[in-house]
Amino acid sequence: AERDAASSSTEQLRESLNEMKEANLQVKESLEKVRDEYSAIVVERDAATASIEELKANLNELRLSKVEAENAINRWQDQYESLIAERNAVSMSDFQTNLHQLRVEKLQAEAAAKRWCDDHATAIIERDAALATNNKLQ
Repeated sequence: AERDAASSSTEQLRESLNEMKEANLQVKESLEKVRDEYSAIVVERDAATASIEELKANLNELRLSKVEAENAINRWQDQYESLIAERNAVSMSDFQTNLHQLRVEKLQAEAAAKRWCDDHATAIIERDAALATNNKLQ
């Protein structure tokens, strides 16, 4: 009877041991799944970190570009205001003198153009007369 009890007890221990082995195997499999999931999360985190760093770099470039554009606009505005100030600094009498000078130059240019046209017309008339005379002589 003791032997049967010991044998039964040994059999129960074996069953318990097999159940523990099975449970241990399931725990190992679960642990492997958790490790794989963690590795995937680490890879995603690293990719996200790299994307964030790239976005930060792009943002810094955009900020620099914005500053450069603002500086260019400010320079243009300063130059424009300077030109306006220079234009406004010219006195009205200087403006009228310059306008009168331009009118005189225009009249002189028109007179020169008229003389050229007259001279050119005279030359054409003289040439045509010479050709007519030459044709009569032949």
